[in-house]
Amino acid sequence: MKMNCLQTAFFPEDHTGLNIAEGLRQTMAAWDLSEERQVCITTDNASNMKLAAELNGWMRLQCFGHRLHLAIENAMKDHRIGRAMGVCKKVVSAFSYSWKKKRELTDVQKRLNLPEHSLKTECPTRWGSRQAMIGRVLEQQKAIAEVLFNDTKNRHLTPSWQDIDVLEAINKSLSPLVEFTDALFGEQYVTNSPPFQHLHIGRAGERHRPCKVHQAEDLNEKYDDAPTQELLDMASALDPRFKLTYVSEDKRGSIEERLSSEMKTVMVEKAPQRAVTPADDPDAAGAAGGAPKKKKALGSFFKLVTEGTAQRSAALQPDQDRAIASELQSYFQAGTLNTEADPLEWWKMSQNFYPRLSNLARKYLCIPATSASSERVFSTGGNVVTCLRSSLKPDQEQLDTLRDALSESKRLNHALTERTHNLQTALEQQTSTLQEMSNVRQALKRQKEAGLEAQGSAQQHQREREGLQERLSALQVSMTMLQMERGELERDVTRLRKDKTSLRKTLEKVELQRRRREEEMLLGGQETERLVRDLAETQAELQSLQARHSELGHNHTQRLLEASARHTQEMEVETGRLRAAQHQAELALESRERAHRQRVKGLEGQVGSETSK
Repeated sequence: MKMNCLQTAFFPEDHTGLNIAEGLRQTMAAWDLSEERQVCITTDNASNMKLAAELNGWMRLQCFGHRLHLAIENAMKDHRIGRAMGVCKKVVSAFSYSWKKKRELTDVQKRLNLPEHSLKTECPTRWGSRQAMIGRVLEQQKAIAEVLFNDTKNRHLTPSWQDIDVLEAINKSLSPLVEFTDALFGEQYVTNSPPFQHLHIGRAGERHRPCKVHQAEDLNEKYDDAPTQELLDMASALDPRFKLTYVSEDKRGSIEERLSSEMKTVMVEKAPQRAVTPADDPDAAGAAGGAPKKKKALGSFFKLVTEGTAQRSAALQPDQDRAIASELQSYFQAGTLNTEADPLEWWKMSQNFYPRLSNLARKYLCIPATSASSERVFSTGGNVVTCLRSSLKPDQEQLDTLRDALSESKRLNHALTERTHNLQTALEQQTSTLQEMSNVRQALKRQKEAGLEAQGSAQQHQREREGLQERLSALQVSMTMLQMERGELERDVTRLRKDKTSLRKTLEKVELQRRRREEEMLLGGQETERLVRDLAETQAELQSLQARHSELGHNHTQRLLEASARHTQEMEVETGRLRAAQHQAELALESRERAHRQRVKGLEGQVGSETSK
């Protein structure tokens, strides 16, 4: 997609809505452009531009960049945000107008290994400048705090932790919006359907944040009028990345009906002219056949055209309706495109499958979502025609434009040269890297061969180890059998000792067996002696432990006796003290009773004397 600047005109009249509307119509007429083929214009939110579009009867789309900028401004009307923004602007101003602070900031940045960036100032007419200022202040927060701490006059400008929290929240909220608007400023891809998706993202986003809520409410209020909403729905429906995904259920039927009707209109406008054949031209047919030409009445010139047109329209109407319905249904039933893909490229490849819808896509997807292109033209004009060059003639302006284009081409050439040099350097690095990779591959090959040899030797060692393990298991089995035989022999010895009297009678019969087992008995005797020694040592240890136990028991008994004696003595002392206290309490009670009795007697005597009187 390409954008062209057709005209930048001098407009000395008052910029009223009526004058702007007349100027726009004159421009359209000068370029021989039909107003019927115009779909929409994108302007800012000025009242004169709104009035001009209404007077001309043109569909107008609000610039999403201006609208989003105003929504952000309205959402920032909070005393906490205002205070934090005021501190941020004062900090930036303090560093902007002092070369000493700039030098100190650069020194601190080098010492703290921070990026050597200068602070940015907010410009009310530049979109995204507020987020750029806040982001740069947060990036250089440590360096700014250190420089301001060393300056006693401006130390009060150091942002507090509350201000830092507010600035971080603002930066986190505005960063996605800045990236979104930067993407909308493009001129070579579709931009009018993504704002519509952004409105839905704002509605379903983080509703608990006040800034998000205010921004979403402001955008929804400005884009809720029916013509704008229908235009955005049409653009979204014709965008193969979204189609009817974000169109509400109650509006999908009306959008499909509008698409069908506009597809019919496109077919009528694009219908090819029917060639005149000899069958349609009686004069030609007569001349070819040699028959005398018959004079025609005036009505005969319109009869064939009207009848043929009516017959063809009646014949083609059902086929066209079915073809349109089939094309529309096939388009909506197909899967959506990846959001990172180019919808224009997709329509270019699919225009043979959707010929009518592709024409509507050209009609709606070319509408820009922002007026960034016009703003770029204004900026370029301001750079060319400055206060010192206000008397430039058109030829000089053209020369300046050519000079700027030449400098731009030189810059691009220099950039391409640097890129070529970088590519050559990268190619050399890749060549050296490939050489190193080949060396590494050979080394890996040698290592692989050594690894295979080591693996073979390891397998040989493994087989030897398995053989040794088998021999070890066999020896363990034989050792187990010998231990079992040893147990049996010990039981036999015990049994022989018990049956010694009976074996004396059969001594002659077992003499040969006694000789064979004599050595085994000797071994058993040695084992028995060892066990006897162990038993003696165990008994000695047991006796020592018993003696120690008795000693400990004796000591424990003495301690218990002493503790019981002390406890008994303490109990007796406590008992005596309690008895003495009880005795004193009894004496005190008796003395109180005597005093009470005496007092009662005295009172009785007083009562009796008063009674006798």
